[in-house]
Amino acid sequence: MGAVFRARHRTLGHIVAVKVLPPEVAASGMRHERFRREATLGASLDHPHIVRVYDFDTRHGITFLIMTFVRGVTLEERLRSDARLTTDAVLRIV
Repeated sequence: MGAVFRARHRTLGHIVAVKVLPPEVAASGMRHERFRREATLGASLDHPHIVRVYDFDTRHGITFLIMTFVRGVTLEERLRSDARLTTDAVLRIV
């Protein structure tokens, strides 16, 4: 739920991912709460295989969360590629 953008932290200069909740989704109280819970849960976890959540906020009507940027292709790009996925590759994704 939401679009993810690569950004640079203005003060610290490091690259982060910004996940933005679409305005029509943010207007739904239930979906906004689900996004907030996602941010809270993500911020409470600390594991090398889990993306770290740094911040969650709404500014100028835009709800977003800031998290670790992970390089690579999206799942959609991987699935659209001509390469057939092996069972091992599917299990690594899941």
